[in-house]
Amino acid sequence: MNSGTGALISFLCMRLDPDLIDYRCIPRALSHVYYHPITPENANEIKKIFDAYTSGDPDDPPILHRTVESWGRKLVVPESTSSIAKYDFEDLCGQPLSAADYIEITNKFSTIFVLNIPKMGMNQKDWVRHRSDNRCSFTT
Repeated sequence: MNSGTGALISFLCMRLDPDLIDYRCIPRALSHVYYHPITPENANEIKKIFDAYTSGDPDDPPILHRTVESWGRKLVVPESTSSIAKYDFEDLCGQPLSAADYIEITNKFSTIFVLNIPKMGMNQKDWVRHRSDNRCSFTT
């Protein structure tokens, strides 16, 4: 992972200490931002949400492998409409991308789904940051 990942997501999706409260696991009405743990049921729920978000415009269906240009380079978005993107954590944060690349992604897409976020410790805290003007959904 590179430190440029820090431009995308502003909070850490991790538990540093087993005695700390994992707020992702506390049920709250209509919160559904985090889906934890990764189970077939949660994967199905996030798929339903992605499908619901992307079904509104028949002229803008989800496509695979859309490209976004950043500083003359082409960034591949695994699945997206013109305003909604879906990534696996490794596809988004495991690549040699710069802060400018992440800013371009967040400028292009108003809603970003990030799936399969691994459990992280202090050594990975720079992997994830969040721009607050985008809606995000996560699976961990």
